[in-house]
Formats: sequence, C-alpha cells, structure tokens
Amino acid sequence: MPEPPSIEALIVSFNTRDTLRDALTSLRGHRPPADVAEVRIGVLDNGSSDGSADMVEQEFPDARLLRSTVNLGFARANNQLARTSTADYLLLLNSDVLLTEDIVTPLLRTLLDDPQVIAAGPRLVYPDGQVQYSAHRWPTLAYEFALVLRERRLARMIRPLFDSQRIIDEVHEATLTDQRADHRTPDFLWATCWLIRRPDVIDHGLFDETWEMYDEDLDFCRRARQRGRTLRYVASTELVHIGSVSSGTGDARRRLMKRSRRRYYRRHQGPVAAGLYAAAVPAVELLARTVNVASQPRILYARTRSMLRGRRAS
Repeated sequence: MPEPPSIEALIVSFNTRDTLRDALTSLRGHRPPADVAEVRIGVLDNGSSDGSADMVEQEFPDARLLRSTVNLGFARANNQLARTSTADYLLLLNSDVLLTEDIVTPLLRTLLDDPQVIAAGPRLVYPDGQVQYSAHRWPTLAYEFALVLRERRLARMIRPLFDSQRIIDEVHEATLTDQRADHRTPDFLWATCWLIRRPDVIDHGLFDETWEMYDEDLDFCRRARQRGRTLRYVASTELVHIGSVSSGTGDARRRLMKRSRRRYYRRHQGPVAAGLYAAAVPAVELLARTVNVASQPRILYARTRSMLRGRRAS
C-alpha cells in the first residue's frame, strides 16, 4: 500500500498570537484520516512583537518554526516557507482562519482528479456564516467603478446606463450561490487557503516578492492561467476566515490595497489601465460622495415633512 502524501500547512504570522493559536488548534483538531495524508505544520513569524513565536514553540512543539527579526512581507515570507518545505503538497493558510471540518481531503481529491488545477481553495465564510466573495472573475475597470458607486445615490441615477450591482455580481458569480455540492473554476482565488503541489512551486515559483502586500495572489493566478493552468473553488468544504487581523484597517490599509491593485493593472493590462484606475476611479468616488452629500438636505426635508404630517394626523 503506498504511503499517504505529506502536506505541510504554511502559516505566516505578524502579531496574531491569539488568532494563530486558534488556527493551529483548529488545524490540529480537523486533520484528515491518517491514510489520506500526513499533515505537518510550518510557521514563519514575521518579526512579531507579541510573543507569537514563543507561543508556537511552547504550545505546538511539533511545528516547524522559522523566526524573522523583521517583517519580510506576505509574499517573501510565504516563499521562504515554501522553499524550505519537503512536503508533497503545501497548504497555504492565513493566521486568521478556523477549521470547522476536514478541508484537506476534498482539496487534495480535487488536485488528484485534475492535473491542470494548480491550486484549490474552499468556500470562505465570516464567523457569522456569511459567505465571502473569495472566488472571482478577473477584475476590470468597470468593476472598480462599480465598487465605489455601490449603494450610492449616483449609482441609482445612472443604473439604466451602468448597473453597478450587476457588474459586481458578474465578477463574484462563483460565490453568489449558497450551494455546497458543486465545484467551480474561477479566474482568481484568494490565497487565504490554497492547496498546491510543491513541484508546481518549484517549477514556477509562488509569489512575486516585489509585491508589497495584497493582490500578489491575483498576480499569481493571472500568471498561472497564462500557462494554461486553472484554479478550483471547492464549494463543498468550508473555512472560517476572520479577516484583516494583521494588516489592520482604515486608511493605511486602503492605500496599500489601492497601490497593489494599480500595480496589477499596470502589469497585466498596461499603463493606460493603471492610470485610469489611479485617477478616474477616485474621481468617480468623489463625485458619488458629492452627490450623496448634496442630496442630504432634500432627504432631511422630506423626512421632516413626513414626520410633521404624521404628528398632525395623530
């Protein structure tokens, strides 16, 4: 009987000690059967100051622990973990996930069934069970415009000419249905959780280390598709993803996301697309905000009149 394949779960952590502990505990509690795969754990602490590395060393002594004195960035840190692994398969995991079931078996079966699939990922949900839009078609400038217009008054005004919600739904199509039985082949999968063959990483590399943060997975998927490979969204298995634990929130995070998306457009669609993303999308967003603000006095007036009529009637 052949030996089961080895899989190493690779987790990069930056100041996420508590969520990292939960992630590792859940991974330990939801391993696949021993005859399906041997699962190992590899953690790279990305220059944390919260004692994450010490926690891993003390509470998970079986994990392979790499310590960095500086933050290497998401791409470089994952690449280092992947390069130093000896497993047959690599399970890339964010440090802010929780396994509630065995995700390895269905992801592994997907790769075994189709050699063209370079990476497989599960359905991602928030802690409250809401599905995350983690499987996409390629983003377009129309999609970027739709995102900044969504749920704004300007979007309603121009809907006959530009239906923002329809454009967004088309990009998110793979994750809109709540069916867990079928698998889909999107253009792009979030790297929150990927199962990938290590030989593919050796042959083609993983992430571009010049990427600052965000969209390095989008760039990888684009390059993989250019080589004729596909991604697989395995909707039949589910993973809880908390989100934005180590990257933070607010303006700094949004600026970082926008820089990365601009770089994506420049690399894969050219300087004109990158320039339009950098200039036209913020202009449309500002216009949408202005229309919203301009409409507030009229909305307030209408609501006040309605309230006064109600009082008179009573």
